[in-house]
Amino acid sequence: MIRSSTALTNFHSGSKLNVIPNECWVTFNHRLHPDDNKDDVISYYDRVFKKLGEEENIKFEIMTSYLDPSKVSSLESMGGQLITNAIFSVYDDVVALPGLLIGNTDSKHFQAICDQIFRFSPNRLHMSDTTRYHGPDERISLDSYEAMINFYY
Repeated sequence: MIRSSTALTNFHSGSKLNVIPNECWVTFNHRLHPDDNKDDVISYYDRVFKKLGEEENIKFEIMTSYLDPSKVSSLESMGGQLITNAIFSVYDDVVALPGLLIGNTDSKHFQAICDQIFRFSPNRLHMSDTTRYHGPDERISLDSYEAMINFYY
């Protein structure tokens, strides 16, 4: 992730093809880079929509599930070293590298009590696997499933 991103994920308006709707609503989803924060995003929308709202009667609200990006965890920490060692005990032909998980996981519930949170899934992905995430036929290969079992046991 090079920078924060924004995606229009929902857009709802009229119900008939030949009638101009009197209202619509949109939902934007943000994936924030660790160097950014939710207050900057809210401030940006506040500036943009305040001006538009005065001209075009546009209103906006912030959903309560909006979170700052998670802290960056270190592979040099005790937890990072334990995970790295476990990786090498199961996978003998890999390099352990840090990455940024941009999805919202249950780990958000632990941020107040943990300094280091690792979002890790010990599976091997091939390019053909990546198209199945959150899509039709979502699954992992049997080889990857077996390696995950070996990782934890």
